Amino acid sequence: MSLIKTLYLAFFILLSSTLSAINLVIDYATFYAEKDDSYVEFYLLINGNSVNYANTEGDLFQGNIEVTYILEEAERVAAFDKFLIKSPLYKLEDFKQDLIDLKRFSLKNGNYTLSFQVVDLITKDTVSSKFDLREINYHADQFSISDIQLVNELNQLEGETTPFVKSGLEVIPNFSHNYGPNLSELHFYAELYNSTIEFGEDQAFLIEYAIVNEGTEKVVANLRHAKRQKTADISPLLFSFNIDQLPSGKYDLLINAKNRENELIKSKRVNFFRLNPNLTNYANVHSEQTFVDSLNDINLLREYIKSLYPISSHAEIQFAENQLAYADLNFMQQYFLNFWKTRNPTEPEREWLLYKEQVMIVNEMFGYGNVKGYTTERGRVFLQYGPPDAMQDVPYEPDTYPYSIWQYAKLQGLTDRKFVFYSPSMEMLGYQVLHSNVRGEIFNPGWEADLISGSNMNRRGNREDPGNTIINDRARDLFNNPR
Repeated sequence: MSLIKTLYLAFFILLSSTLSAINLVIDYATFYAEKDDSYVEFYLLINGNSVNYANTEGDLFQGNIEVTYILEEAERVAAFDKFLIKSPLYKLEDFKQDLIDLKRFSLKNGNYTLSFQVVDLITKDTVSSKFDLREINYHADQFSISDIQLVNELNQLEGETTPFVKSGLEVIPNFSHNYGPNLSELHFYAELYNSTIEFGEDQAFLIEYAIVNEGTEKVVANLRHAKRQKTADISPLLFSFNIDQLPSGKYDLLINAKNRENELIKSKRVNFFRLNPNLTNYANVHSEQTFVDSLNDINLLREYIKSLYPISSHAEIQFAENQLAYADLNFMQQYFLNFWKTRNPTEPEREWLLYKEQVMIVNEMFGYGNVKGYTTERGRVFLQYGPPDAMQDVPYEPDTYPYSIWQYAKLQGLTDRKFVFYSPSMEMLGYQVLHSNVRGEIFNPGWEADLISGSNMNRRGNREDPGNTIINDRARDLFNNPR
């Protein structure tokens, strides 16, 4: 069995010069080729708006960039290339696309330094830098994992080819390792080498991949998957995560290879940054020595978190659901504390205790059987908007379903806001919103007709106005004159 080894992939390099208008990002990844040979891929992106464009013909303009790579090992030049990148032809008013390039160099195992230079040949603006690469260390007689390549686009190609092709797909890198709010999927590519040597001929082993907090093993937002893999000389991995519910923060994408005994054999990770303004990275919330320290009963804390749904945003509910499924007590405590700190930064515990009193009232008023009051529609409205100023329950009335009419004298800056609840199942406690004039709630102009019980269509006690609209005199009176 090989020695367990974890390799950490450093961040991309973002460069611009104070003396230059050129803005660029360069990233790289290393892969095994054969025997003891390997190769490195450099991924270069140049901001199209930072390039200068010269007139070439008529009203068309073109940018012209010279790129130089020098790879050295112990001050010996191991590889060199100088080449041109030409932009498409543009009119001045056209949108300028970013320039992207992939350059591949074959290398022996070892430690290398990259010197590179990018020159705008129109203005002679220059960006240059020099940095050490991670050690390249692949062997024909050892199981290993390539660097992880973060991917922005995956495109099917039919007959055509580009430098970005891997395993029959065009794999466009995420050059900057940044995932903004407009990106909901994180794709990644990696390769496994010589797994037969480690696990045996035609054997199965386990590949786990997860998004974890930077530098840790702690899985975030339940973003973890596993796949059984058959041994082979080379096994390409191409997987994805939906990161809609991943909060802003720095993370690692982690790949683990394990044997049948679930022992970790090899591991590789790469870091990235997620910007998601709607969600918080709860790993940065310190719950120690706060009121949530005493909330160490996971089932009770689960109940408390669910009781927050009536006053939670959609994003908070989705994130909470993920964490409840994962059932990590510490993470649940962090979420709960942060929830109340965002509502009351100075006294989060006081804010929770006040709300908890309202939850107890709602459970008493609207709960039934095993159903908690806060999960009912009336409980949700009570907690979301507060107790109404007027509430009239009509559990029994000829020809109608049970119903209740609430009135708020002032709500959301508006006066005389109302809710009509009814129970089409005829259960005294299973009410749902039938109509409301509150923004964002159900608005149903035909609510009076919908109050009529399906088994009582004689409409006794109801009438039609000249416009053929059903009028329930008592319900309309209660709606128009709350008491």
